[in-house]
Amino acid sequence: MAISELPICSGQRAARVFVEFGWEIRSEGNHIILTKRDSRLHISIPNHREVDRRLLHAEIRKARLTDKKFRQMYDEIF
Repeated sequence: MAISELPICSGQRAARVFVEFGWEIRSEGNHIILTKRDSRLHISIPNHREVDRRLLHAEIRKARLTDKKFRQMYDEIF
């Protein structure tokens, strides 16, 4: 899947998709910080109306997901 096929979405929507994959919101401000209990990794999504697709792609990879899985879950939720 190409980066251009990722949704143009807000930080809130992106965070909601990550929550569906088991991530937990730890803090919310200018950025939404998500963590996973069994991992030291964290994801930081800007709390903007529109998140850059390249940044979203990088955070999806950091979460050890694929763009395709993220897009499928996004489509199911929204």
